[in-house]
Amino acid sequence: MQKIYRNNDCDLKILDKKTVDVVGFGNQGKAHALNLKDSGANVIIGLHEASKSANKALEAGFEVLSVAGATKRADIIMILAPYERQAHIYKNDIEPNLDSSKSIAFAGAFAS
Repeated sequence: MQKIYRNNDCDLKILDKKTVDVVGFGNQGKAHALNLKDSGANVIIGLHEASKSANKALEAGFEVLSVAGATKRADIIMILAPYERQAHIYKNDIEPNLDSSKSIAFAGAFAS
């Protein structure tokens, strides 16, 4: 039997004084970032320098940093970049900036 989690099952206080880095601001990244922001989390966006999504993230009220810079500042890193770029982004920009105090999560969706 599956368990369905509802808002009352979540304790958002665990995000108090934490910074969440959402890497990517496409369909998944934007949705996660806005949801977290609306829930009161401190969210920053990590994007590569030439990202076409930077202006959209800024217009939505987010601070935009390089992926490495955002990873250094964040307590929680959510990788929501396109699958084909995740390994490269992780190896070059995220992994060198991780330490034992940080948590990392991957999410995404595949549309055919």
